[in-house]
Amino acid sequence: MGLDPDSSEAEILAAMAGSPILIERPILVTKARAVVGRPPERIFELVG
Repeated sequence: MGLDPDSSEAEILAAMAGSPILIERPILVTKARAVVGRPPERIFELVG
């Protein structure tokens, strides 16, 4: 589902529900720092 800047709230919520990867934001926290894993490969900055 494509969205444009004029999309309604209902359209945005429907897109998020239909494609949960759009809102996936894994977060990895260590004693020194944290990384938001979007894209997921960013997690490797801390563990790779």
